[in-house]
Amino acid sequence: MASVMYDVLNCVALDSVLSHARAYEVDLAVEHVKHSVQHVLSLLTKQL
Repeated sequence: MASVMYDVLNCVALDSVLSHARAYEVDLAVEHVKHSVQHVLSLLTKQL
């Protein structure tokens, strides 16, 4: 499974993770949030 935190305003990937196929999406999202800065609006989506 691949998960990417993406800056849509500047069109750049901020953080990415490659994990096993059975990874839990919420755990990956939590890791992305840990790498973000304060005062940032994050929209988390799930795509299949």
